[in-house]
Amino acid sequence: MLKTTLALAIATILSGCAGISSIVDRAANINDKALEAAEFSICQGASIGSVKRRFNTPELARLWQDFCREGQGFIPNTGE
Repeated sequence: MLKTTLALAIATILSGCAGISSIVDRAANINDKALEAAEFSICQGASIGSVKRRFNTPELARLWQDFCREGQGFIPNTGE
């Protein structure tokens, strides 16, 4: 039984290079989708109030604008 289990494990490892590549590709895809969701949340999903509270300096506001490609010219928490 142990020899069979060991042989199966070795065979799985040796034939698993393609499987590992597939797992890495799937993990990369999952991370890409998570980043897309985060970008949506930051740029389109968040309320203006939450954006103003989080990006509450002129420097952070410019960072948000540059990241989200907003051309509307609003700067959080400056009274504009």
